[in-house]
Amino acid sequence: MKRSKRRTSSSLVRLRGWRSNRASFLGIEARSNPGFFCFASRFVVDEIVFLSLDDVIYIHRRQLELFGGQDGFLDQGVVESAIAQARQTMFGEYLHQDIAHMAAAYLFHLATTQGFLDGNKRTALNSASAFLRLNGYAIDVDDDEMYPVTMAVANNQMSKDEIAEWFRDHMEPIDDGS
Repeated sequence: MKRSKRRTSSSLVRLRGWRSNRASFLGIEARSNPGFFCFASRFVVDEIVFLSLDDVIYIHRRQLELFGGQDGFLDQGVVESAIAQARQTMFGEYLHQDIAHMAAAYLFHLATTQGFLDGNKRTALNSASAFLRLNGYAIDVDDDEMYPVTMAVANNQMSKDEIAEWFRDHMEPIDDGS
């Protein structure tokens, strides 16, 4: 998949307003993403929005507020490296083939490397989910189904490719109401 910079001027206007609400969007609030074009059959978007370190730290702290745990890093470099995995490129091509595989990279690398003191699995799952939402998709499963998947990832019982396939089977485009 090659990077594309194709956007219409109207999407730029909508995108600016959407980005100004990014913090609330990342707060596990379901919103549509009208600034990007999605091709649901291949789970590809024209321009991919990746999570920053600040985004993941926000998600991590929100999870700790909701469910408890100790804030801080075991190793901030490990977290930064895990976050960077989804956006890796070589010769202008993303190394992860589609949005599902990129979301799998967030879940896999954050859950298995354990860079935070607490809440690594929660942060990994919610980072993958936020990444999908930022790019126009939602995961269509309940908590009872997500728990064993997240635990399997954290315990190295699911590969990144298996997680990507699982996401492909359980994600759907967010209806933006148009």
